[in-house]
Amino acid sequence: MNGNANKKKAVGLMSLVDVVFLLLVFFLVVSIFVNSEQNEFAVRVGTPEEIEGEANILIQVTADGNFFFIDDTYFREIENFLKRQVYTPSRWRGKSLRWRASELKKVLKAMGKGETRYGSGSARKTIPRSLRPLDKTGIKNRIYEKVKKVDDDNSGKKMVSNYFVLVRCPAGAPYGDALTVIDAIRQAGPGAQYFQYGISGGSLADFSERGELTFEPDDPYPPVMFIKFEPGKVVEKS
Repeated sequence: MNGNANKKKAVGLMSLVDVVFLLLVFFLVVSIFVNSEQNEFAVRVGTPEEIEGEANILIQVTADGNFFFIDDTYFREIENFLKRQVYTPSRWRGKSLRWRASELKKVLKAMGKGETRYGSGSARKTIPRSLRPLDKTGIKNRIYEKVKKVDDDNSGKKMVSNYFVLVRCPAGAPYGDALTVIDAIRQAGPGAQYFQYGISGGSLADFSERGELTFEPDDPYPPVMFIKFEPGKVVEKS
């Protein structure tokens, strides 16, 4: 009888030790997870210098948590805005691609500062809402529309079109902003299989100070965007 009682006490004591050990492990893991969440509040990626890159879509995160969705359609909308409202069509056609690219950057810079008008003097016009940065709901909807269109275009084709999305984040931007874009691509439906993405540092000021952003003039499909930076000091502004 006494032997059985001692065994029961031993088993009970061992179970209690196991429970205490598991609780310690649980609280240790939870505390590490909570601390890591509190510390990882910003994207820490380097801004590219003196490199050339290619992408089909550029998503630029702004310092205030908005997003520019820049693709070939966006470029055409900016060109239409400039040549129909800011300049005359004949003057626009007579300018070089480099001059056009510089004007595109100026429009982006103005919108990055929160301005809603562009130009000078009597040519100063209101920038259409379709060109302005998007909030989180807007960028999710825009990504969904793009992914669905690509999925529809690739349906039934042997040679499918794949897209590379470059997400650029200014220094100190919350990491959740970049994750918003990536999650939106992943959750956009079957067409997400045709999309790859990468993240780099940088702000809109990079383009206005020393950058060049142009599309392949020969119109390949999908259209290719060339991103170039002149050598020099990296500019990081909001």
